[in-house]
Amino acid sequence: MSKPQGDASGERSHADPPRRTRVPPNFRLGRQADAQKDPAIFKQLVTASEFAFGYTDLKGNVVYLNPAACRLLDVPGPEDAVGKDIRSFYAAGELQELDGQVLPTVLNEGKWIGELPLRSVQGRTIPAIQNIFLIHGQKETERYIANVIIDITDRQQAEEALRRSETEKSLILNSTSEVIIYRDSEYTVCWANAAAGASVGKRPEELVGRKCYEIWRERQRPCDPCALANMAEGHSIEAELVSADGRTWLIHGTPVRGANDEAPGLIKVMTDITERKKAEQRLHLLSSAVEQSSEGIVVADLKGHLLFVNRAFAAMHGYEPEEVLGRHLSVFHTPEQMQVVDEANRTAQETGKFRGEFWHARRDGSVFPGLMQKSLLRDEAGTPIGMIGTLQDVTQQRRDEELSRERKAELAHASRLSMMGEMASGIVHEVNQPLSAIANGAHACLRVLTAEGEGADPQQFAGKMRVMAEQAERAGQIVRRLRRFVAEREPKWSDFDVCAAIREAVAFIVAQAREGGVEVRLELPDGLPLVRGDMIQIEQVILNLARNSLEAMGDGQDGVRRMTFLASVREGKTVEVAVEDTGPGLTPDAAQRAFEPFFSTKKEGMGIGLSISRSIVEAHHGRLWCTAEGERGATFRFTLKSAT
Repeated sequence: MSKPQGDASGERSHADPPRRTRVPPNFRLGRQADAQKDPAIFKQLVTASEFAFGYTDLKGNVVYLNPAACRLLDVPGPEDAVGKDIRSFYAAGELQELDGQVLPTVLNEGKWIGELPLRSVQGRTIPAIQNIFLIHGQKETERYIANVIIDITDRQQAEEALRRSETEKSLILNSTSEVIIYRDSEYTVCWANAAAGASVGKRPEELVGRKCYEIWRERQRPCDPCALANMAEGHSIEAELVSADGRTWLIHGTPVRGANDEAPGLIKVMTDITERKKAEQRLHLLSSAVEQSSEGIVVADLKGHLLFVNRAFAAMHGYEPEEVLGRHLSVFHTPEQMQVVDEANRTAQETGKFRGEFWHARRDGSVFPGLMQKSLLRDEAGTPIGMIGTLQDVTQQRRDEELSRERKAELAHASRLSMMGEMASGIVHEVNQPLSAIANGAHACLRVLTAEGEGADPQQFAGKMRVMAEQAERAGQIVRRLRRFVAEREPKWSDFDVCAAIREAVAFIVAQAREGGVEVRLELPDGLPLVRGDMIQIEQVILNLARNSLEAMGDGQDGVRRMTFLASVREGKTVEVAVEDTGPGLTPDAAQRAFEPFFSTKKEGMGIGLSISRSIVEAHHGRLWCTAEGERGATFRFTLKSAT
């Protein structure tokens, strides 16, 4: 006698919430319980089903059989089954189990699931898995016994074919769309049909020798139903499992017995029920989302006429939901905005989805930025029938982002001014050199003019005048570079050469490095791709890293003092800049906290330079970090995305 199937709740899991598509917008079920209370709804739901289904009164008299059940039991039509005693569809041997165990269990516990053969009107024996359970009618006092029947004749024939002949096994099992495997007691696959291989994109023979839980679940231990089968004394099992790729499977496990009545292995038949589960979840999730979502939700037909808006969506635009139903979605946009909206709708209809920002208009004429996500709705036949969208008002988010950009720009500008103030002596020295050269040249010319008077040869002054002109240009470049660096300005993004930015930044610290006895090296290759960003801000980052390195190699350090600037291309079209020094290095704690605001290893340092630098790099979609270089030295690196 077969037993009810084991509880597989330990292995059940919910798939990710499906997209709310393929559901007619005007289709609603108020509550799932409505279907359980109204047999008429059951008839509508199951008439077209391929699953055999029917229900009887509590005495066992048939109230309804769907067409699939009639075909299975050789009944001409549903009307011919009404009033028949359900016991007439069971052989004598099964009647004892039906009346003695199955029906009492259903009446006492509400359900019974197990294998119990049926007998058709023409006398055929039909092996079947039956899911028998109580349902309520339109009145709470009305109760019926419902039965979902799965004909397992093909499965039993396939198992018998396996025992009879390897040839027959391959012919039958490889022709089915169900996944069928045979695995031993150690969960190792010994045989797999073609559908099993196709389900994971491999040939059946590639599955042999591998653990079944590794193939479909991508895990390192057996699934609970498989483990249960090994402990269940050779009984069959039934369970639902979600594979690693998100599909839901109905699994029937049947033991294969050896000569000593042992069960050395298990035949598993896996049926993909993903779409059925998705349909069930879609109805539930769509109803919950509409009723509970704090986001704006809108449903429109393909021409843009509004079929539904929730209260949140209507309120964002200053309306009540009933005021806009039936109107065109252009009520939420100005004529100028509709060009962008129409393009978004075309994208959603062509690709099935859209995500983007565009402006929305309120009833009072004001506008706000909205983040819109749209998905295409399809009917049961897969034909597009409309669009569903969700809307977020991102006004405050955009204000916060703009305020943050302004604050960061102000802080970066203040940092540049402070940096130039600290480097004033070096900058003065840099400007003084060309000015001194100009003065010396002018004095030399005056001396010649004084000595020779009007007879002086003009050619004597050409070389000195050329030097004076070059030095004047040099001084002008220094002043222009300084003004460009400290000017208060809006960030300006463009494509630029990061090596040029390095050279500009290094020009500010050459004099300071020379005074400190620090050798400056540039290892900058040709042909690096351009990067996109604000060149002045990137120069600020490089200059800040360079000044940190110079200060680390202070007066008290012995040995080589060297600072090296490097640039290179990394994977993913990323350019990396590095600043290396031969200073005392960083302790593990200092390396970990180096970018925290107001943390500094210097007695008079404010501890904001590296924090600002990291903010600048991250705003450029890059990363800034530091590493220790053995016993001495440290390297600061940052990345920037290439412009191509």
